[in-house]
Amino acid sequence: MKLIVLAALLLLVGGIIQADELPVMPAAKSEVVMPKPAAEKHNTLGRLLTLGDATFALWDVRQTQVHQASPGFYEQNPIARPLVHHPVANYALAGVEVVVLKKVGDNWRGKSDWRHKIWWLPQTVGIAGHVIGIATSTGWGNQTTTKNVLRNEAHKH
Repeated sequence: MKLIVLAALLLLVGGIIQADELPVMPAAKSEVVMPKPAAEKHNTLGRLLTLGDATFALWDVRQTQVHQASPGFYEQNPIARPLVHHPVANYALAGVEVVVLKKVGDNWRGKSDWRHKIWWLPQTVGIAGHVIGIATSTGWGNQTTTKNVLRNEAHKH
């Protein structure tokens, strides 16, 4: 089941990445409007950010599933916290997050104001959040600090 969800997510992300390469047929005209020039069509950085965001999102979900059975586990992400015990919902949330951040970045790239200069920021913040989630679940963040122990004890009662 996990492989099916993973494959569907990768196909979804791949379909979104390739959607800008298709010719568009206008309704009022009989001629085909060709895609954007090669410089805009091959947005390597945007594709790498999407691939990185999807990779780290899936890795973060997997790390959450591995560590949720351990004693003292506490999900730091308030959006994902209600979904910790539903693996399919976790994968779906990761997919939605990747798609939304890709669309926001693409929308910002097309703007003529200050946003077109920082179109990469939404996906970069998403990647950073997943890297922090992975790092803290693997022990890099030292999960046994006094603050975390007290928080876990408070949630048990």
